[in-house]
Amino acid sequence: MTKKEMDVELNLPVQSIGERVREIMELKRLNMNSLSNLLRLKSNSIITRIVNDPERGMSLELIQRFLVEFGEINPDWFITGRGEMLKPVPEKKPEVQEKTCQECPRKDEKILHLQDLLKTKEEVIEAKDALIAALQQKAGLI
Repeated sequence: MTKKEMDVELNLPVQSIGERVREIMELKRLNMNSLSNLLRLKSNSIITRIVNDPERGMSLELIQRFLVEFGEINPDWFITGRGEMLKPVPEKKPEVQEKTCQECPRKDEKILHLQDLLKTKEEVIEAKDALIAALQQKAGLI
């Protein structure tokens, strides 16, 4: 059974991960070289193969690099093709008025960034759990 047949049987969108990568490239106005550089890849050959071969998958490490680099991308959409491409924009939190740490003028910004990364990783885990459950159900394990 091909990946496309399995996606259809699991009711997953037929769009390949390569097509989703291409959408990100268009959104961010990146070419394969600039995307490869952002993801700290040695060359653009991996991205080229993923974008040009609809049957090609992606390693967990590369998925994580994408989701960390592009924190606004919905992990469920990126991994499975379900849902919206971008996460909903959260309401802006009120700024902290009191600045007590003169040595860390950007600490609040760094904390927010780390909280966003943590949320992204939690969303990736949830999406992976959902995918595992769907595959287990398809295989008749549950």
